[in-house]
Amino acid sequence: MYSIIQRFVLLVSAFLVCGFFSSHNSLAQKDAPDPNVVKLFFSPIDKNGKMIAALAQADVRIFDDGKPQTIFSFERMPEQPISVAVLIDTSMSQGRLLETAKLTARGFVASLMQSGRDQVAIIGFAGNLKVEQELTSEKEKVVQAIDRLHFATPASVGVGTILSGRTDPEPLASAQSAVWDTIGNASEGLSLSSTAGTRRAILLLSDGNDTFSRASMRDAIEGALRHDVAVYAIGMGDKSYEGVSESGLKKLAGETGGRAFFPKKTPELQTVFEQLSEQLHSPYIVSYKRTNRKPPGEIQKLKLQLQNPNLREVTLDYRRGYFSL
Repeated sequence: MYSIIQRFVLLVSAFLVCGFFSSHNSLAQKDAPDPNVVKLFFSPIDKNGKMIAALAQADVRIFDDGKPQTIFSFERMPEQPISVAVLIDTSMSQGRLLETAKLTARGFVASLMQSGRDQVAIIGFAGNLKVEQELTSEKEKVVQAIDRLHFATPASVGVGTILSGRTDPEPLASAQSAVWDTIGNASEGLSLSSTAGTRRAILLLSDGNDTFSRASMRDAIEGALRHDVAVYAIGMGDKSYEGVSESGLKKLAGETGGRAFFPKKTPELQTVFEQLSEQLHSPYIVSYKRTNRKPPGEIQKLKLQLQNPNLREVTLDYRRGYFSL
C-alpha cells in the first residue's frame, strides 16, 4: 500500500509526464473516429535490411485475433511526418559510451529530421529522467539539447521528473537505469502531445538492462501498443558491466512495430540511419474495419502475413496488437 505522501508523488508525476512533451503549437493526437477502423503501419524488410518498394495489397493478409480481415485501404506513405522521442541512457553503465550515444543522436537528427515537418524530443534517463527538449520541429533546439546531456553522477541527479513516484536516494538512482518506466512515460507523452497525422516512435539508445523500474518489460510493450508507438532501439553497452541485452531490445522493438540495431563500429551508423529513415518516413499502411471487437481496454492480437511465395525472405515489422476502444 502506498502512503499518503507516495500517492501524492504519483499524482504529481503523472501530471508532469502527461505534459512533458507539450509545446504551444502541438495539437492533441486524434486517430480514426470510428472505433472499429484499425490502421496499421508496417515495413517489409529484405535480408539486407532494405524496404521492399513494390509491395501490393494482394501480397499480404491480416488477421485480428485470428480472424481474417478485409483490407479497404493499402498504400505506401512516401513522406510520412514523424514525432520521435529520443531516449538516451545516462546511467552508470553507459558512462563511457555517452559521447557515442550523443554522436548517434546527432546523426539521427541530421539524417532523419526535417525541420518544420518532423518533431523530436530529447530525454536523458538513469533512475530518474530529465526532459532536455520537449517535442519541437526546430532542429537547432534538438541538437542543443543533445549537447546538454551529461553522465548522471550522484552529484547531478534529481534534476528531472521522478519516475513512478520513486523516493529512493538520489545516489542510488544515478547508478540505475529505468528503461521500462521511461518507455511507458514517453509513449503516453507522445500520444498526448504529438501533432495529428504524424507517426509516433521512440528511438532508444541504451544497453537495454533495466535495474530500477517499477514497470516490467511487458508493461512497457503494452504502453507502447496502447498509444500506437513503435520502439526502435540502437543497442550500445559497456562490456565492463552487462553488455547489451540484445534479446530484450529485439522483443521490445519487435512487438511494438519497430526494429533493434546493434552496430559494432561507428561507420555502421550511417547504414542504420538510412534504414531508419526508410522505415519511419516511408512505411506502408493498411486499414480495415474489424469484424470482431473485444470489450474496451482488452488487447486484440494482430498478425500480418505475406502470401506471395516470391517474398519468402522478407520479414514484416508491425505492432503485434492494439487495445480495443
